[in-house]
Amino acid sequence: MSGFGNILRRGKKIFVTKDKGGKYGRCEECNARDLLYKYFDEEKIVWMLCETCVTIFTNDEEEK
Repeated sequence: MSGFGNILRRGKKIFVTKDKGGKYGRCEECNARDLLYKYFDEEKIVWMLCETCVTIFTNDEEEK
């Protein structure tokens, strides 16, 4: 179960990612055509992801 601090950190990361704006294209993870956001993972690799995949990546990263 996530603590309150973890939930806040996850929410902040998602907000900062989406606040920078996005552009339309194909998501690198699910291949859906949508508004894409730059997402930097733990290894500093840049992904262009849709909103759903950003949330999934952020949640998976926090669980590790």
